[in-house]
Amino acid sequence: GAMYLPFGPPFNIGIPPTSVSQIRRVHPNGLAEIIALGVRNSVGGDIDPRTGHYWFTENARDWISDDMPSDKLNHVA
Repeated sequence: GAMYLPFGPPFNIGIPPTSVSQIRRVHPNGLAEIIALGVRNSVGGDIDPRTGHYWFTENARDWISDDMPSDKLNHVA
């Protein structure tokens, strides 16, 4: 019943403020909690119905090169 919302930083390179670069879980009653910090840009995620773990993508910084840094698949247990 919860919704997962990514909050990416408003720029590509730099140290973002603590209010962004995170994924928040928002419950139907409106309460929210931070479940992941340091996430640059997540464009997709899903919950594994067998384990309840949340898996999400993280796109690395843009405009550095074609090969680095790598994009990642993360999960929260």
